[in-house]
Amino acid sequence: MALAKQELALLGYSGAGTAGFREYVYANTGTDTVTTSGFFNGLSGQIETGDQITVQNTGQILRATKNPSTNAVTTTSIAAAA
Repeated sequence: MALAKQELALLGYSGAGTAGFREYVYANTGTDTVTTSGFFNGLSGQIETGDQITVQNTGQILRATKNPSTNAVTTTSIAAAA
């Protein structure tokens, strides 16, 4: 399935200026593989490098990296589901 923008919610912001990051939760009510390259590209205007996304149905925590040239968003798992 594709990214469902309505399933992403901003939980908070930590830090100041460019040193800060946002914490999001993505509901993922489907069976999407959210670690697929480019899955979050539709949110490239919102997600920035360093932001963290917790995937609600799996417990994964992802860190986002955004390519400034292409606005492509990639994610890396920084914590697996327990």
